[in-house]
Amino acid sequence: MSSHTSIPSGKRTLFLIGPGFIGGTILSQLLASRPSDFHIKVLTRRQEQADQLKAQGIHETILGSLDDTDLIASHAKTADVIIHAATADHAPSALAVADGLKQRDTSRGRAIFIHTSGNDELVGAGEPGMSKEDRKVSDAWQDEEIEKRMRKDAYHRQVDGPLREAIMNDEAEQKYNIRTVILMPPLIYGISPSAFGSRLSIQTPMLARSMLARGPFVLSEGHRGGWNAVSVDDVASTYLVTLKELEKEAATTGKGRHYVFPSEPEPFSWKEHIDAVSSRVLAHTGASPSSVRTISTPDDFEAAVGGKEENPYAPCLTSVVFDEEHNGYTRPERLTKEWGFKHQSTGVIKSILEGGELEGLLKEEAKKA
Repeated sequence: MSSHTSIPSGKRTLFLIGPGFIGGTILSQLLASRPSDFHIKVLTRRQEQADQLKAQGIHETILGSLDDTDLIASHAKTADVIIHAATADHAPSALAVADGLKQRDTSRGRAIFIHTSGNDELVGAGEPGMSKEDRKVSDAWQDEEIEKRMRKDAYHRQVDGPLREAIMNDEAEQKYNIRTVILMPPLIYGISPSAFGSRLSIQTPMLARSMLARGPFVLSEGHRGGWNAVSVDDVASTYLVTLKELEKEAATTGKGRHYVFPSEPEPFSWKEHIDAVSSRVLAHTGASPSSVRTISTPDDFEAAVGGKEENPYAPCLTSVVFDEEHNGYTRPERLTKEWGFKHQSTGVIKSILEGGELEGLLKEEAKKA
């Protein structure tokens, strides 16, 4: 079922899948910066959200789920720009976009497809003995160089691998008159300004809820683990910059480059991050500092965040936090050096301690207690 206004003649169509934390922020920025460039249509599961989207200026809403692959393919077939921002792990919906693009009328002009993956694809990507600098992977590299650093069974690869084969390669781009990019956000922080979907991300709130449920904890002194991060505002801006760059490029293919990394140039410390979350939990609960546990092993950490039975993301997060010698990092050189993008936010630690990122969540959880 679709609710829409007629598309003005000559106006391009942008189809967004997933108007949540990332997608909702993209829509907010798109409406603010390019309000008349596109007829925007959005796939949403809920009528309530569809009504919100329409009230905020979205032209067309499509009621459906990620499993409605025929519906997704039919809208991808007629769209000029497709952004899949719902999840990095739903292969049927991503491949439905690919199927739709293969069916489109190539004389309509070049289409653009931006798919959302994630930095978890680089968990365990480094070789033993490699320095942190040597484990950094650049989005300026060719696809083959980047994919050499990814395990075949890496997180999200069950989606990105088939997508690369199906449509995100030079041959398919030439054949179907499209340009494609896999955008790989790391940990996302900050509060979304969007009125459409979730206002908080996953990892930092997950840690806060885990501490509220099982007690605050910190990592042992000397813990060396780190990871990349980016604010929700900056990651949404990255989608719009990527779209703008692909629109103006004369090249008809990606020339062997189909990845963009939105991360801030320097990684953060997990020790500092978890210390910051713990300090905010203590401030809100009034718990004694002596109640804070020190965690030094992967098993204890996985249990502290719920274990895989309660929290399916727990094993992945544990690897990200503890497998420092093998994890890869992203270096956004295509984004920052070639396209001139400048990150505006000041880092995840400051967001937790000074940006109020967790304050609303902690107040709400306190009401439930």
